[in-house]
Formats: sequence, structure tokens, C-alpha cells
Amino acid sequence: MVYLLGTEPDGTPSSKSPSAATSPSAPAAASFARTCHLNAAKYDGALLLAVCSAELDDHAAVVLDGIRDSLTEAGITVRRRLTTRDVTAAGTWIDPDTGATGTTYPYTDSLLTAQRIHDGAILTARREDLVREFDPITPAPAVAVGDHAVLVSTTMEDITDALTGASRYISATLSTRAGILITSHPALRDAMLHLASTTSVPPPTCGPTSPANCAGGPAPKRSPSPQSATA
Repeated sequence: MVYLLGTEPDGTPSSKSPSAATSPSAPAAASFARTCHLNAAKYDGALLLAVCSAELDDHAAVVLDGIRDSLTEAGITVRRRLTTRDVTAAGTWIDPDTGATGTTYPYTDSLLTAQRIHDGAILTARREDLVREFDPITPAPAVAVGDHAVLVSTTMEDITDALTGASRYISATLSTRAGILITSHPALRDAMLHLASTTSVPPPTCGPTSPANCAGGPAPKRSPSPQSATA
């Protein structure tokens, strides 16, 4: 795994991981930076981690060397390279460059995992569970387009309410209506993308007034969406 280190425009440190390949080839490792379009303007450092069994140590060394050389050529400094046997159970990490070692603990016990769960992320313990998240779901119900202007206004209003928490009710046809708008005109698509990227969700404030985005608060009255019908 490759962890890229950089700085956001506001000066906040950031890290990204563009690769978690099961077993990359030596040529793929050697061209990693070029393939991922990485350069020093985007990232100023990287950490490399190989998780493998003992019989793959030699291959892991070749891959780590290739990725390190590729990143170095792109102007990105590899600050450290580590190997370990497992990330799901307690164990030991080894730095192949210095010989240093240390202890590891399951990723499920990490502070990052706790923070992600607190933020609503779902972590899976098995690959099968992760694959299942991409299984097809029941299609959204079809809707009649009717008056296109009304469809645009009610859909954008529903999306805004969903993003801001103004309403706890989300219509079953919202995804279908949003899809119709996205595919009907580029301007509507761009407007929805802008809405999603600029709308902030306020924290719930529970109290005597019980706003709608607070558990137990009343749902505001809303104008009805276009009636569902078979396309």
C-alpha cells in the first residue's frame, strides 16, 4: 500500500492511498508514479507498506524498491518502508531499510477506525461483505415527468432538504427524478454537483423547538412531489 502525504490549499496536512494492489508486478511498481500521474507538486512524501506472508518477502522487496524508485524519480520522497504479516491481528512490523521493528495492532482497534465509524463509515471484516455492498438493489420506482419546470424545482428542493437535514423524509422517487435531471441537460447536472459540493450540513440542535434534523423533531410540511407512475 502507498500512502501519499501532502498539504491542502489551506495548509492542512493530508494523506491519500491510491493503491492497495493485492500483488503488483515489478513493471507495474516501476511505473507506479507515472501510471497514477503523481508528482512533487501534488505530494511531498510517501509511506510504503507491504502486507504479506514470509514466502512473498522477496517479491515484496522488489515491489517496494520499484515503487520507491518510481516516486523518487517523480520528486516524491519515500519517508519510510514497512512490512508486516497481518493487519487484522496483533503482530510486528519491520523496516527493511533500518532493521527497526515494532508492534502492530488490528486495524479495527485503531483511532482512525474509531473516527471513521463515528463519522458514519461502515467497515467490513470480510471481503465477501465488501463485495456485497455492490450488489444490485431494487430499482427506484418510475415517475411521470409531467411539467418539467415543476420536476426541476421540486427535485432540487428535495435534494436541498436532504443535504441540510431540513426534512427527515426522503421520497422514494428522488433518485429517479435526480437521474432524469442529470441526463436531461448538462446545466442541471452541473447545478446538482455544485449544490452537493457547497451545501453544508448543520449539527443537530435538540431543544424545546425540536428542529427537523434533530431526533424527535417534527417533519416540516412539504409540497407533494410528482406522482409516481409507470414509465
